[in-house]
Amino acid sequence: TNPTSPYGQTKLDFEKYLSKVENLQYIILRYFNVGGSDPEGFLGKSHLQSQDLIENIMKVALGQKEILEIFGSNYDTKDGTPIRDLVHVEDIAQGHILALRKLDTINSEVFNLGSEQGFSVKEIVDKASMIIGREIPTRNIEKRKGDIEISVASAKKVKELLGWDPKYSDLDSIISTDWHWRKKHLTGYFL
Repeated sequence: TNPTSPYGQTKLDFEKYLSKVENLQYIILRYFNVGGSDPEGFLGKSHLQSQDLIENIMKVALGQKEILEIFGSNYDTKDGTPIRDLVHVEDIAQGHILALRKLDTINSEVFNLGSEQGFSVKEIVDKASMIIGREIPTRNIEKRKGDIEISVASAKKVKELLGWDPKYSDLDSIISTDWHWRKKHLTGYFL
């Protein structure tokens, strides 16, 4: 809870605001880096412009983007790229269902939804290249203001209190389900 960007600060400010509202019962779910698509290949997400790592890897793989830009390659990590916790969108959906079911028995809690595993951006790109079957070309550029070196969640509390048990939040599932969906939906829209 030490935001390094206005985006993070506004989220924390809203959490603080909610905690001061009398007679309000709430559950806040803090997502980490959401990726993946519906395992059946029906639903996915696509933005015209996005900073989302997985989405940009897929756009390069599909020829919709020439090169993947990596923001910073001089972090104090094993390969110099930042480390991120990825969580599958399907597991995020399950977290919402569990939160709604427990809202009347849990009084105003905040939960992290993350895989509790950290992967460097380079590791993510390498895994995607392996799953897709071709190398994803990259270019290192300056890190963005506010980016942090390592962002990995502890999901212990959500697992204990809500019974959240992520099924798809491994790197293989996140990348392969997104790749499967995008190959079927090249425009990024539902067909």
